[in-house]
Formats: sequence, C-alpha cells, structure tokens
Amino acid sequence: MDPQSSWFEVSRSRERKKANEHGLVLQAVGIQTGVMHAEGTWIVLAKPEDLERARAELQRYDRENVGWPPREASPRPISQGLWAALAYATLLAWLHVWRLNDQFGVAWLADGRSDADRVAQGEWWRAITALTLHGDAAHLIGNIVFGCTFGVILAHSIGVGLAWSSFLVAGAIGNLVNAWIQPDAHASIGASTAVFGALGTQVAYEWMKRRELAYPTLRKWAPVIGGIALLGWLGTGGTFREGATTRENMRVLDEAMSKIDVLAHVTGFASGIVLGVLLGLRKRRWWLTPTWQITLAIVPLAVVAAAWFVAVRHGG
Repeated sequence: MDPQSSWFEVSRSRERKKANEHGLVLQAVGIQTGVMHAEGTWIVLAKPEDLERARAELQRYDRENVGWPPREASPRPISQGLWAALAYATLLAWLHVWRLNDQFGVAWLADGRSDADRVAQGEWWRAITALTLHGDAAHLIGNIVFGCTFGVILAHSIGVGLAWSSFLVAGAIGNLVNAWIQPDAHASIGASTAVFGALGTQVAYEWMKRRELAYPTLRKWAPVIGGIALLGWLGTGGTFREGATTRENMRVLDEAMSKIDVLAHVTGFASGIVLGVLLGLRKRRWWLTPTWQITLAIVPLAVVAAAWFVAVRHGG
C-alpha cells in the first residue's frame, strides 16, 4: 500500500459530535479528513502529509474552547427562609385558635377584619390585621401551604428578611387598594393577599433579572406567564374541572367567586409586581449581612403585633 494514500489517526472521542467538530475544524483550514467508527469510538483521520499540522490545529482548537459552551450558572440561594416560614405558619395557627375561642376577651374578627368603609375612614391597621385572620381550617391551611412555599422561594432570591418584609408590604398595600376599590360594605380576611403579593414579587424580580440576559423572548417572559397562570388558577380556587361543561364550570366559578375575594388576590399580586420591579432595578443581587436579614425578618412580626395592639385598643 502506498503510504501517501494511507490515513492516520489525529483524534478520537466516544462522542460523534466531538469527532464531527474536529473534522469540520480540519476541513475549515484546508486539511483533507475522514471520520470512522470502531469499537465504540469515533476516530478522526488525516493524510500523512497533514498529520503534524492537523494535530496542532486540533490542539489549538481544544485549548481555545475549554469550558465552551458556557453553562448557565445556578445562583446560590441567599437564604432558605425555612425558620421564617415556620414562624409565619405558627403565627397564623395561633391567631386562628385565639379567634375561634375569643381568647383574651378580644373580638378578633370584628376588630381585625378589613372593612372597606372603616379602612377608608383611616383604620389602616385593618389592612395588616386582616392578613392574620381566616374563616375556617381549609382557608388557613391553604394560605399556610402556599404562603410558606412562595415565601421560601422568594427568600432564595432576595434573602429571608427582604422576602418576608415584602410579603407583608405587598399584602398590606393590596388590602388597602382593595378596600379603596370595593363597596363600603365589603369585608375580607385572609393572608392570600400577601401570598399572591409574594408570588408577584418573585415573578417581577425574576423577569427583571432575565431582561439583562441573552435569553429568547419567550424565556424572558416565562416567569410572568407562569405567574399570571398561577394567579388565574389559585386566585379563583382552582375551580375549573376537566371534562365538565362550560355551564358547569361557570356555575362552580360563580360559587367560588362568592366566597373568594378575587380582587384582593389581584391587588396583592399587582402590589408584589411593583415591589419586584423596584427590587429588580438593583443590578447586583440583594446581599445583605445576616444581621440585616434577620432584622428585616423580625420587622414584619413587630408590625403585625403593633397593628393588633392598635386594633384591640381602638376596638375596646
């Protein structure tokens, strides 16, 4: 056999894609090449006269492309926020038991619910105290489960202190706006306004981060689309049933709407969106010292306690 017509190995890989890449690199610089498969390995071949140059080109290519393509870095969670979620769940459970038993002689429901007329007259604390009251066990458990879930997720993004402070702020603003929009006779209770506020904050904050990345349009807007879908589903109690007729679904939806303050969910979500955008304007991730995060995590408890103090004094 003429040695000039023989082929010699210049690289091998278990991945066909890698071998094809090497083949294209050599072809691009004018080196005749071939690829063969043997014993589970892909082998790139070149002519003897091109052997030295081909190996040099491939070494240079591999050296210049170390770590390429870059992997999207997974941001390290700022904090887990689990203990704060436990505090949230405990607070709601305690207040629910106290309300059912009229503990301490306090008319918890009358003093703490968000009455639109009384909020409009200046009883601002009701926008906060109403977040801690619930009608029944199902209402309470739902807000504990989803509140803990969204709160922990948000704590991963902005830290436990900022997350739970935002949780309370979005809920309170959502209740204030809801009271302003609703008729004077409207009254509402429940943490769901704050729960959807946390969802809105996470959605907007994630969207703001993705605006700075070279993502396709759909991927940039994915958090917003997902958030609105969750708002539509959870905000109406997840009432639509697969296989049911449109009329049946509308009847179930009407029943749910009579029990669920959907507008409060929307105002809470909208308040969270505003907070998330404001937090997302900061280019760097929110990284506060543990002391500041703990302080900000305690603030919502202090604010709730102060609001209830005013509510009880005023009610008495």
